[in-house]
Amino acid sequence: MVAVMLASDRGEKIQVRHLTDASWADCSSPTWNWLTYEYRITPKPVEFWVRVKNGCLVSLYDGREADCRASVQANGGRAILVREVTE
Repeated sequence: MVAVMLASDRGEKIQVRHLTDASWADCSSPTWNWLTYEYRITPKPVEFWVRVKNGCLVSLYDGREADCRASVQANGGRAILVREVTE
């Protein structure tokens, strides 16, 4: 609880859901009613770079765009940013 409230104070985005609901919603002004609602820090989407050549995945670069682009320069192919869809 405290971690979420401190994150909100730092300006991080917060999400809320009713305890009986499965879906989360963005919450710009939390009321901190922990008896009825659950709160969380809005998850950040997973991102990573891949090198693709001839339609095949060749290499995976965990967040390292420069490494991926250097590999494309040296070995050919394309650098593609993959971003998780969270909606």
